[in-house]
Amino acid sequence: MNKVAHGFKIGAGMMTAAMSLTFMGGIPVLAQVDTELTLSRKDWSNTLLGTSGMADPVIPENRNDDWEGSYVYFGNEEGYPIKFRVLDTDTTDYGSRTMLLDCDECLFKMNFDSYGSNVWDTSDLKIYLNNAFRYDDFTYNERQALAFSKKNGGTSYEKDSFEAFFYGKTVGLEGDYVFVLDASELLNEDYGYFNHSGWELYGDKWDEYTYEIFNFDTWGAYNHCKCIMDTDDYANWWLRSAFPRESDMAVYANSSCYVTDADDSHVYVSPALNVKKDAIIFSTAIDGAPGETGTEYKLTLATDSIKVTIPSDKDVVLQGRTVTIPYTLSGSDSDNVDRVTVLITDKSYQYGNANDAKILYYDELDCGSGADQGTFTLPTGLNVSDWGKKYYVYIVAENTNRTYETDIASLPYPVQGPEVQNQTGWVRAGEDWYYYDKDGNAVSGWNKINGSWYYFENDGLMYVGWLNDGGTEYYLMEDGKMATGWKAIGKTYYFADIWYYFGSNGAMRTGWQQISGKWYYFDSDGSMHVGFLDDGGKTYFFDEDEGAMKTGWMGIEGTYIYFDASGAAVKNCWKEINGKWYYFDDSGLMASAEWRGGYWLNADGSWTYPYKASWKHDSTGWWYGDTSGWYAKNSTEKIDGIEYDFDAEGYWIS
Repeated sequence: MNKVAHGFKIGAGMMTAAMSLTFMGGIPVLAQVDTELTLSRKDWSNTLLGTSGMADPVIPENRNDDWEGSYVYFGNEEGYPIKFRVLDTDTTDYGSRTMLLDCDECLFKMNFDSYGSNVWDTSDLKIYLNNAFRYDDFTYNERQALAFSKKNGGTSYEKDSFEAFFYGKTVGLEGDYVFVLDASELLNEDYGYFNHSGWELYGDKWDEYTYEIFNFDTWGAYNHCKCIMDTDDYANWWLRSAFPRESDMAVYANSSCYVTDADDSHVYVSPALNVKKDAIIFSTAIDGAPGETGTEYKLTLATDSIKVTIPSDKDVVLQGRTVTIPYTLSGSDSDNVDRVTVLITDKSYQYGNANDAKILYYDELDCGSGADQGTFTLPTGLNVSDWGKKYYVYIVAENTNRTYETDIASLPYPVQGPEVQNQTGWVRAGEDWYYYDKDGNAVSGWNKINGSWYYFENDGLMYVGWLNDGGTEYYLMEDGKMATGWKAIGKTYYFADIWYYFGSNGAMRTGWQQISGKWYYFDSDGSMHVGFLDDGGKTYFFDEDEGAMKTGWMGIEGTYIYFDASGAAVKNCWKEINGKWYYFDDSGLMASAEWRGGYWLNADGSWTYPYKASWKHDSTGWWYGDTSGWYAKNSTEKIDGIEYDFDAEGYWIS
């Protein structure tokens, strides 16, 4: 058997000549991934329980779509982490419950069988993959996680189809840890592969003389293409399908499917395998977000060589929101444990996450300087009384490796509800605060403590910020105290304080409010109103600094507005103020230096001129004059808000 070919031979067979591709001879030069790098974190934010939530492959819409789905790094080929496509996160098609993986790249060249046989079950390729390759490229724990794959074959393809002519029947698996895909698997759109071989019927049926390949540039099924590891060069890669017309001709894939001599050593190998679902504890995203298409993961596998338990003579203790868990490590790999984690799930843990439980919390225990116990803070929203009922707590001992390498861990060990150490008064847990009554119970709801009101959530967490309770808005300040009176909360876009007012009962005020003898208006969101306000058909003004309602005179735009004792702007009427009469137009602006209703208003807006003017006309035109005999001439006069021009004779120039 020859794993790496050192020359190039044009494959024999009737279709090879139809598509010869160029290969580089010898061992591909691999750029080594920096596997020294380790994940900056491994917690609930980037980790799935088992494979639950991992994105399925995307069904391609056309033959040239790139393969899309999730990826898993598993194994190592000559110092290079092997990247696999996840074809199915949960399948029973191979004799047990597994995750089906297909290599994303072509790893090395090798003949299908040195004796020229195209029978998979006796081929050199099968023997090599299941022996030397399995032991060289996978760690002990990875090998233990490989499923012994079995799948029935012998199913005929559709009569007179290309597949029937080219593959004959499906090729099953009699028990393989590592294998290559059958054509039926390559054409399975649920696996993210395009369901067409890249050949079309030419004539009534397929035979060795009537076939036609799609135009290679435009009709090749590039969805089936794979590149040589760490290159952008496409390569031919073996399928386990057998060409039924010639026993020495084996099938390989690229943009289409072809045949060549089974002993051709220039075709690449892109292995597939199944991982036991029961062996997978976690899938951690190392590139991308969990659950999204295109995300790359590493696995954490269960191992019998690490065990974690809680000593029978020690208790799990809850003090405030801090949980202390004692533990004991054992097993042949226990010395390699580099972290003990706490796992909280919404359902009890089952092997392979068979019940599709979700992670509520997962992070490393804080073990401090000790090695036999660790602590964590019970997350907000989880009540101690629900422990073991609505959520379940476990500890896991882990041996983490470099970023692209598989981790191993003990099976999750269940943690029973803790012994609660009674505390009273205020208790801080991280950045959170709780208050315990004289019996050691965390209070909830409204509680008056040392003269101030506080609100606590159902799990006892002290509430901070806006709270709607029974339709009434309250505000709990940073120290948890209920706000009363004036409070500045937030800023406007121009960085001014936004003011609110809360009654003695803490209720946020809205609408008209009289406070300390002054009137204010609060908008529906509770913010203090400043500037003009139209309410009930009247106009009001509120001081832009203090917010109090304005009364009396206010200068604006070179004139004045007058607000009466009710705060409403005087509009469209005469108003006597301090013994003088003024006129205000329909917008509330004081009229000045003009005639209103026949009366002359001084520059300060007051009326003191005793004579009344009116419009008059004769056969020549209109003029404007008062009872003293004065009339406008050679001037412009503002009369009832409108400017009129008069000529030297006093007639209005219309």
